[in-house]
Amino acid sequence: MKQAIKALLLPDTPRAMKILWGIGCGLTIPINPQSELRIWLGLYELELTRHLRRLVAPGMRCYDVGGQYGFDALVLARLSGGHVVSFEADETLVPRMRRAFDLNAQLVPALEEVHAFVGRGDAISLSLDEFAGERHPDFIKIDVDGAELEVLMGAERILRETHPALIVETHSLVLERQCGEFLVARGYKPMIVNQRALLPDWRPIPHNRWLVAT
Repeated sequence: MKQAIKALLLPDTPRAMKILWGIGCGLTIPINPQSELRIWLGLYELELTRHLRRLVAPGMRCYDVGGQYGFDALVLARLSGGHVVSFEADETLVPRMRRAFDLNAQLVPALEEVHAFVGRGDAISLSLDEFAGERHPDFIKIDVDGAELEVLMGAERILRETHPALIVETHSLVLERQCGEFLVARGYKPMIVNQRALLPDWRPIPHNRWLVAT
């Protein structure tokens, strides 16, 4: 019934909409009101809001690995006022990300988009160590649907030398354990953040949590 009502009342095509509440309040991004209603209302990934506010400070350089349509990169740019690099492997999502950046012109000078598959750094992937050179990030958010460990392995030098704060979205219990052990071995203290019990975001997979690590 709920889906039927949404289909009747809300359009099914992305359009520029201003986020109404939450950490992204006031940002304008292309949103499909029917399938992304929670983003428009400001309810998307509420579990991370307090951690982002705590970990991202003014002047920080931030990486958003798995940028999708640009929401997290815009939030990071607003919180830090520093340089934000958003990495996205899916070429179909890149134009939507660019549009989101253009709609928030006051933040655009701080934003950089990179169309690449981020991983260990090989023939098919770009490592964060390779990309960063000597300009290491202070904060990294990772949401890559199963390649979390490869991204961390490709940031070995950054983690060892700069110790940026991280939020890593994990998509299986095995990956959660592997990423946690990888971070602990490098001096981090990862904390598991669960999906909220009330009105959680819908996920088409059995496991979805975050590691917040400093």
